[in-house]
Amino acid sequence: MDRNRTTCSILATKLGIVGEGFSTNTKVLPMEKRKKGLLAIWSSGVYGHVGIVEEVGPNKDWYILSDFNRGDNTSYRRVKYKFDSSANVVGTVDDKLLGVYPTFYELDVLTPTPNNNVVGIDISDANGNVDMNQVKTDNKHIEYLFVKATEGYPEGDDVNHEVSKKYLQSNFTKNMDNALSVGLKVAPYHFARPDYNPTLEDAEQEAIYFVKKIKSYYENNKMLAPMIDIEHPVNENVNNPNQIGRWTKAELSSWILALSNKVEALLGVKPILYMNENFVNNEVDSSLSSNTLWIAKYNINNGEIGESPSTGAWSKYGFWQYTSKGSVSGITGDVDLNIFNGSVEALTQTLYQQIVVDSDGDGIPNSIEIELGLNPNSTDSDNDGILDSVEIGDMYNPRNSDGTDEIDALDSDSDNDNISDRDEVTHGLNPLDETDANADNDNDGYSNLEEIKNGTNLNDASSYPIPESETKTLILRKGFGLYGINNSMTLTELKEKIGESNLLAINSASKTYQLSYVNDGLGFLNDFTVLEPLSAVWINVAQEVSIDYEKARYNETQELSLSAGKWYLLNPPKVMSLAEIKNQVGAENIHTIQGPVKTYQQQYIDDGMSFLNDFTGFEEPKGYWIKLLNDAILTFEFTE
Repeated sequence: MDRNRTTCSILATKLGIVGEGFSTNTKVLPMEKRKKGLLAIWSSGVYGHVGIVEEVGPNKDWYILSDFNRGDNTSYRRVKYKFDSSANVVGTVDDKLLGVYPTFYELDVLTPTPNNNVVGIDISDANGNVDMNQVKTDNKHIEYLFVKATEGYPEGDDVNHEVSKKYLQSNFTKNMDNALSVGLKVAPYHFARPDYNPTLEDAEQEAIYFVKKIKSYYENNKMLAPMIDIEHPVNENVNNPNQIGRWTKAELSSWILALSNKVEALLGVKPILYMNENFVNNEVDSSLSSNTLWIAKYNINNGEIGESPSTGAWSKYGFWQYTSKGSVSGITGDVDLNIFNGSVEALTQTLYQQIVVDSDGDGIPNSIEIELGLNPNSTDSDNDGILDSVEIGDMYNPRNSDGTDEIDALDSDSDNDNISDRDEVTHGLNPLDETDANADNDNDGYSNLEEIKNGTNLNDASSYPIPESETKTLILRKGFGLYGINNSMTLTELKEKIGESNLLAINSASKTYQLSYVNDGLGFLNDFTVLEPLSAVWINVAQEVSIDYEKARYNETQELSLSAGKWYLLNPPKVMSLAEIKNQVGAENIHTIQGPVKTYQQQYIDDGMSFLNDFTGFEEPKGYWIKLLNDAILTFEFTE
């Protein structure tokens, strides 16, 4: 009789293990059976032994065995053995199995995790290259992974653009795809920047930028809910040094809620909110408590789980980031470790996939069009020339966040003021306000209705009667350029002159058109419709092109009111020297004037570096950023 095999069977029975193990007593353990988590049972002399295979060599030729019962010595021992013999690789003679081969059992129950919690990680480009196969097989049994997708949004001002550009995640797609391919549960996350983008409109812009990046994953995979990382409330608004008061709970919570609600509206799933314990208890209020909470509390931050966090307005946390000093196979350096407050089965039930049917390809799912009474097979349900995606207003329009007013997509003149919705949107009027038809925006004695009918600019007093014009030729260089075009061309006209596929983007001070939005099915994000008087634009073209246009000849004074601390994107209608500009607005009132190449900055003068200022005056046709320290009016005089 095989004494070792009999002893092992008796031990297995006592341990409640069902089934016969695979013994190396008669045959070397095959390669496919060699892995971590095997239970090993053997007999040596009068003692029975139980151990666990804690590690397997890269070539599967050796294993490290833990021995929990070594005669009278109750101490825990770890010994390295060869799979094809009983001899140890490293250790003393006493550490050998004394010629006895163990019996191995493969147990599904051997899934040790910290306190039996469901463990996951969150990563960004800061973690470098990640080997997802090693992550998946790490002995912490990683079940889920969150990957940083975006930070802030790049369509804002120069400072904000640079911040978002700095944190673009070059490994995002690779990490997402590799994690999905190895069977991890995956989700993206967004790093919010209320410090750079303090308005509610800014919060919605961040949401749009985030969803654009991640939307395809939710349409093609089952995913965990996305996460919003909140770490910057903060003490000051970096875009406006005059606003240095700390955010109140209500202010910060409203900002986060605006971002969260926009993500949910565009993606169909409520995002998870990540905050540290101090934020949860001191910086936000209960208006956010319907979102799943991901809380960070590190205790002594040595990789171990400590005291549970306090969850403030939330009854419990959904995820807990318990250390930033974790270690996971396949990742170099420290990594955040998190636990899910529930079972693997409960986590699996939260997986979400967005099922989108958009028959007419207008960016509005059929379900929403049917709910609103629109035609899901038509991009313009009322045939008034305005796309449904524009007419449903703030449901999809990132520039309108009032939450109430929508244009009636089934009525070509929603407010019955004899100006079509299309014309009102084009000319910046409110399609739901019947009084603006008889108003006179530019105080030139002609109503808005009259000016629209006569084709003149209702925001420019000099445009009625229609001024004389001259033909100008403008060369648009490849890539982005800042241009001043004194003509009220529509987007359609610009596409015809530049080429629809050649026009990549147009950005004014407040509106945008991006071809990539159209190509990605997000055309509803585009709100630029027409060139505005005195306003310059950034234009991005794929190839150099020259365009001809009729330049308006002004015969009346043009005034531009400039508010303190606000950036304006100016298209000067005539040349003007720096001396004249200073004479009008005040020599020490200019914060910055920035053209396509040349600059003037008061800071250079204050720092004794005025030689860096090379701006000498407005040229035409060119565009300029301008910012003043105090309110002023800039006047352009014209003579007959």
